[in-house]
Amino acid sequence: MSSEYVKKTLSLLIALIMVLGSFTSIASAETDNIISARVDVYEEAMAKIDEDVMNELEENEFVEVLVYMKDQADTEMIARATRLAVEDTMTPYRTKLEVRRGVVEALKDTAETTQGKLIKYLKQEEERGNVLEYKPYHIVNMIYVKGTREVIENIALQAEVGKIHKNNTYYIEFLKADGEKTELGNTEPEWNITRIGADQVWNLGFDGTGVVVGQLDTGVDWTHPALKNKWRGYNPVTDEIDSSKSWFDPIYGTTLPEDSGEHGTHVMGTIVGREPDGSNPVGVVPEARWIAARVFDATGRTTDKILLDAAEWMLHPGGDPNAAPDVVNNSWGGLDGIDDWYRDAVRAWRAAGIFPVFSAGNQRPG
Repeated sequence: MSSEYVKKTLSLLIALIMVLGSFTSIASAETDNIISARVDVYEEAMAKIDEDVMNELEENEFVEVLVYMKDQADTEMIARATRLAVEDTMTPYRTKLEVRRGVVEALKDTAETTQGKLIKYLKQEEERGNVLEYKPYHIVNMIYVKGTREVIENIALQAEVGKIHKNNTYYIEFLKADGEKTELGNTEPEWNITRIGADQVWNLGFDGTGVVVGQLDTGVDWTHPALKNKWRGYNPVTDEIDSSKSWFDPIYGTTLPEDSGEHGTHVMGTIVGREPDGSNPVGVVPEARWIAARVFDATGRTTDKILLDAAEWMLHPGGDPNAAPDVVNNSWGGLDGIDDWYRDAVRAWRAAGIFPVFSAGNQRPG
């Protein structure tokens, strides 16, 4: 074997080793990049999960969460566009109803378009026992889920998901006014009415006629004489009752309005209270009618999910946008820790022509 042949062979082997070594380095680098990318994706997904959800996952097998989707309907834009399209050919009342329907349809379309993949996954995991329950919403593009850690983390990995919030529980103490109850029987406006000049507004013809007021509270005792004939679900002429679009109870599931305590009845009396014979005029808009949803139980407890249930129902009571109230009263103010996502529900109300009213709180009597 010639020395020249040996040299050529050795040169070829050295070149081959160098090439293979280069390929190995490239493959290793690509593998490292893939692993790094996967870690980044996982960390980004886990950042979607609120810290209090992660803490609860450490203690419980199943956790209740609200999955906030990235895409949210621009209800204000939909309302403006719909109004511009119809206001020249419709009466103001018909325009309001058309805008409300447009807003509701846009909310539903957004939810259906973005939630499908996730709902399919949740159905699959429900069959496997990893999801105990779930419920989609559209007033805010969210899905309530009660599932395991694996399920929650897999949800976070989906690109359509923006944030995962804990389904918080809140307790509120409704303080009772001090002093004895006064028996009322006169037809003169009470002090609360004259203090704000509501009676002067009545004299101008604005007494609530044609207005429907909705309320989220402890409920309402519909049999109260100052409120019974004003409940939209009751016809005082025929004595017939239809509560389907006038009462919603996501807590106890009752079919007729009732109060977990006294707060809701008291507040509704302040809004519309007056007896059929005109006595005891304590309500600011005594000719208005009312509907209600119970969101606090007998202990003053509620949750994000319950508030979301009621907010969505108010947008279209019994599934009918035309049955929505003109005003929604919330005399519980801002609950400590309530997430900003609830603002989306309030924006949807406003876009649909429903005026939201919130108290500044219930921290002191009076």
